[in-house]
Amino acid sequence: MLGDSIAAGHPLHAPDRWSDKLQANLRLARPARLIAIRNLAKAGSKVDFLTSSISAEPDLPSYRYAIVIEGVNDIVATTLDDWARRYRLAIENLEASGIRVVIGTAPPAIAGGEFLDTYDQVAMTLRTIAAERSRSLLDVERHWRDLGAAAVKGFYVDIIHQNGAGQAEMADLAASLFGTQARAC
Repeated sequence: MLGDSIAAGHPLHAPDRWSDKLQANLRLARPARLIAIRNLAKAGSKVDFLTSSISAEPDLPSYRYAIVIEGVNDIVATTLDDWARRYRLAIENLEASGIRVVIGTAPPAIAGGEFLDTYDQVAMTLRTIAAERSRSLLDVERHWRDLGAAAVKGFYVDIIHQNGAGQAEMADLAASLFGTQARAC
């Protein structure tokens, strides 16, 4: 896991974060395989942290996949185009090391039981970047919207971060990308 607070599972800690739940789900579904998930994400981070994480972690190429959720912190400080250019470069650097990248979208912001459009442009840009090279997409934003605000409002601890139920849902959605619906949590 690479990225910002959503990727990190903020405000929860191990073993309650979505990455930990995903690892448990995958281990349950595939007991004969070695499943190791490492969460290197950091709350409040921006694309520069993603870029530095890639160069600071020499063992990253030993992982087959990197799920990257990042972008909502950047658009406050830079243009969407500048962020997208730098994000693409970071993703391409990961791929050049042999890692399969799964691009993730953040859940939509919510307030008063209604979805906000605060990060919609980031989500649309991430979908475009994923489609450019047929990358896998963990589209939490679209999944939440498909479920509806009334169904997911109980997943949030604030306008963007998920509680245990929301993180379990994220883990299940991620597990479906790997061909399993097993649930250990």
